[in-house]
Amino acid sequence: MTSPEFSVQESVVTAAQETLPQEGVIQLGPVKITAKYPEVDTLQDERVPDLLARMYGVLAGSGAPLPSAAAGLDPMGKRWLLYALLLLVSNRDSLGGFDYATAAKWLAGNVAALEPIYQPRARGKEFEVQVLGRTGWLGAALRTAVTPAGRETQEKMSALYSAPGHQPGALLDRPVLEKIVPPLEKALIAERTAWLGERDHQPIEDLRFIADFIQAATWQVFKPYAAGRADSPFVTGLKYRDRLYDKTAAMPTEEQLIGYLVNRANVVGSDSTSGPSLFVQAGYDAARTADREALEQLLQTWLDRGDKRRGLIAFLVQHTGSNSHGLGGIGMVTEFRPNVAKGDWRWRNIRTMIHELMHSLIHPYLVAEALKIQAPQVIGEGFIEVMTRELYNELVGKMTTGAAGKLQFGIDQQDQTVPARTEAGYGQAGKAAADIFGLAGRDSFLTAFFVGATDLVAVPA
Repeated sequence: MTSPEFSVQESVVTAAQETLPQEGVIQLGPVKITAKYPEVDTLQDERVPDLLARMYGVLAGSGAPLPSAAAGLDPMGKRWLLYALLLLVSNRDSLGGFDYATAAKWLAGNVAALEPIYQPRARGKEFEVQVLGRTGWLGAALRTAVTPAGRETQEKMSALYSAPGHQPGALLDRPVLEKIVPPLEKALIAERTAWLGERDHQPIEDLRFIADFIQAATWQVFKPYAAGRADSPFVTGLKYRDRLYDKTAAMPTEEQLIGYLVNRANVVGSDSTSGPSLFVQAGYDAARTADREALEQLLQTWLDRGDKRRGLIAFLVQHTGSNSHGLGGIGMVTEFRPNVAKGDWRWRNIRTMIHELMHSLIHPYLVAEALKIQAPQVIGEGFIEVMTRELYNELVGKMTTGAAGKLQFGIDQQDQTVPARTEAGYGQAGKAAADIFGLAGRDSFLTAFFVGATDLVAVPA
């Protein structure tokens, strides 16, 4: 079966796309930029190199030679670079302290390798976002434009990176930590039970088709923040569909088995719905290497006690979407869960795909900071869930009937369903992250997430 042609115009992207940029002031989120491209379109090719050298000199220093990579560009490439340098020149007085010379040298030296490459006056201001994003200007401007919250709000946010009731300095009580095993086993068995019954298959190509839409929608909803990191996947040739693989058909590694158990143990151990969590009772602090090693050792011992346990976890790993991070792939479940309407399961697939994409987009600074706080899942999964909620609900709120039907591609019409809005999951971690989003505000949260401005969300030092 051939995937239907899908125009992102049919959904949230329609509302998010903007008019063609005009010369003058352009608004990119909280940042105002100036775009002036005087008569570049009408310049004869032979006049472009001279003007290009002059604009490069304005930024890189008078007399600075144009890098050989730029001098060897074809006429079209030189004209594109001229537009890009003019954009930087137009904004050179608006961001104090920014290194325009380095930005110009980077552009001139790398223009031939840019992928994708957007043309000036592209719909949605992609050209301006690309040039200013790749040179680091946009990230610096976003940091400057967004003001951190006041001291009282900062303190409230900072407290949310620790579990409710956590006592700093408390020593790990290993016998109490071992009490996590029974509720963890109960949660694992419940998840396995939900998969009992006949399981129909869905082709990975169906999910890759949806990945194209999710990538386009993510760009439109979170622009310009998503380009605020100079090496963001969005401006370095990300093709989300190519990263998907059939996880159900892959045999898990030992590392994946333990990783899955640690992830679920963190959810169970942080549960404070009935009082202080098991982690708090045990004095567990994930910022301490020894505590993390103790938990992993406990889980490894549990896993090694029988082949049935290992088989159980292997099945659950194969039936849970995941992101191997870095340059790895996105594992997706290619079976429908029994006793769940196929349309509903597809929407859960879509939510999972958004969640896993967010793991690839979060700034490395935040990922590193997560290892230093008492409740690392607040950042490691809670922040991801908040971003998933923001995009998924945006899609649900603006999804047209035609777009919704195409996202249910491969599912019989009578089994298709209408999506419902979602909230941040992952228990206490998701709740804490949602509270941080509310306290920080959208601009600050997105700048922290994509640009790495940890001060805007008060990550403890």
